[in-house]
Amino acid sequence: MGDEEIEVDHRCQFIQGVERDTVFKIQRFLHERNILVKTFKTALENLPEEDYKVVIHADRTPRGEHERRYNAPLINEIAAVISGDQFSSRDIVLRARDVTLQRVADTHKFYDALQYPLIYCKGQEGYHFQIPLINLVTKEPTPNKKVSCMDFYAYHMMLRENDFNLLARCRQLFHQFLVDMYVKVESERLRYISLNQKKLRVENYIHLQDAVSSESM
Repeated sequence: MGDEEIEVDHRCQFIQGVERDTVFKIQRFLHERNILVKTFKTALENLPEEDYKVVIHADRTPRGEHERRYNAPLINEIAAVISGDQFSSRDIVLRARDVTLQRVADTHKFYDALQYPLIYCKGQEGYHFQIPLINLVTKEPTPNKKVSCMDFYAYHMMLRENDFNLLARCRQLFHQFLVDMYVKVESERLRYISLNQKKLRVENYIHLQDAVSSESM
């Protein structure tokens, strides 16, 4: 009980105007129901010398970056600014006491649950590359077909009759989630184009051949 109180006090220091009792209830729920929280707690109890903590774009401005880039927002809006030809990595980093780093890529199945514990409050799996595409007729996985990032999040954002959709009730957090997942969708598209240049060139050549043949006829 004492540790729980200390955790609540620590969290309330960083969230102005929050009700302490609400923080305590959310914290207890996550400790009791979230599989990732349970896993971290078990690892901490069994391997205390590692002392992992989660770091998301560390709280200090990286060397060479604009001094205001990582400031806390001053207005109640969500946006993503993407510069350059490629998206920068948005991995979650687990840093151990021995200074080793373990990265959780934004396409890892637990990235969403680690980034948005209030949305994936039970530690559910999010999007990853190995989700099979199910045939609507046979109800069986379609061979060599996987669910795309866009289709996955579109499915979960859909409002259905008599179905409780937690996402739609998360207000500003939902706004942040939408922007974040849109960036992930675009990142996946760019990643596919980057890694499949040869295949895409062959397909374009075939289409060009077909077009030339059609005109000749």
